[in-house]
Amino acid sequence: MTKSAEEILGDFIENSNELATAEEISFFGGSFHPWHQGHSFCIKLAPKETPIIVIPDHNPHKNYCNASERLSSVTDIQNQLNELDANTFLFDGFLGLDHVNPTVKWIRYLSNKFPQKKLSLLMGYDSFRNLLTWNDSKELLDTLYCLYIASREEILEDRKLFEDVLLRDFPQLKIQFLGHHPFEGLSSTKIREKLSSQKV
Repeated sequence: MTKSAEEILGDFIENSNELATAEEISFFGGSFHPWHQGHSFCIKLAPKETPIIVIPDHNPHKNYCNASERLSSVTDIQNQLNELDANTFLFDGFLGLDHVNPTVKWIRYLSNKFPQKKLSLLMGYDSFRNLLTWNDSKELLDTLYCLYIASREEILEDRKLFEDVLLRDFPQLKIQFLGHHPFEGLSSTKIREKLSSQKV
């Protein structure tokens, strides 16, 4: 019987001694269409002791993008990761799907498969601010151990208000703000728009 993408991710973790024995794993998901310096700095700011699985995926809130249309291939992303002084692993098992794959679906599976592991997410502030719009966000936030948040030109007062809302409703959740970096204004959407305008 063919394995599901989340089952393949579970095998990916089991087949890596470092991931299999890690107490905590962080996941850094995104379309990465294309990968840019802002993504690299999210990883640079993250805690060095926690392994990070980078997961290129299809954004449920944006148009589906097949592999042939992607501006950063799996090889491109791996080459970028190789340049970082970070404990990263690249899982590309969701890119072959012909549909979006909500984070909660595979986090739910991993939580059941590895009940002793702490599962965390690494993200930019824009993703953090939109968390409550994600599929089954309550279940997702109930399951996660920590959110690691890299700045994206946010207003401090807004950040504090949203953090308070999350911690009130999900008191078990840890939230760690990682600080600023020089590429907060970069976004894959802006890069695609610029490239598109140049073709006109």
